[in-house]
Amino acid sequence: MSVDEALKKIETTEVAPCKKAALAYSGGLDSSLCVELLRRKYGAEEIVAITVDVGQGQEEIDNGNAKAKVLGIEPILIDAREEFTEQWMAKAIQANSDYLGYPVSTSMTRQLIARKVAGIALERGCDALVEGSTGKGNDQYRMHNVFTLFAPGVRVLVPVRDFDLTREEEEQICTAWGVPVTEFIRGGDDRTMW
Repeated sequence: MSVDEALKKIETTEVAPCKKAALAYSGGLDSSLCVELLRRKYGAEEIVAITVDVGQGQEEIDNGNAKAKVLGIEPILIDAREEFTEQWMAKAIQANSDYLGYPVSTSMTRQLIARKVAGIALERGCDALVEGSTGKGNDQYRMHNVFTLFAPGVRVLVPVRDFDLTREEEEQICTAWGVPVTEFIRGGDDRTMW
């Protein structure tokens, strides 16, 4: 699919505008594209970007901050490493948690991240909660459910999923719009305290 076709998907999809959006921001492809979608499509006047440190490492946080600077946002950094380790990981390890042989560390982080983002959204008076799930996995449900639990009444936006964008289309749009992208992976590569 060409970039023009990908942009047409965005152009022809109707969305309700938002004024002030709280964005779960990692600096990856999805959340970086969400910044521009919020501005260009949703008409967001303010984007409150929130990065939750669950042990992904300083290099990843610094890379996200560098991209944020280019995008004109300044993410709020929440250090949740201790909470993730003591209240989430410890229990998962004690329960020998896994899903089909895979550790559940990534899925656990989504709920913690969503709770932290929802809290900031309420504190800052945001009218939308935003995350970059693609619609292919269960992250969209983990984030959405926690958003609605901890910030009831605040609209949840999942632009990448809602515009039905593929990874390739996201990359093309980012290139066309000048969104900094260094992540060209075809699957998950989450780093956590796990």
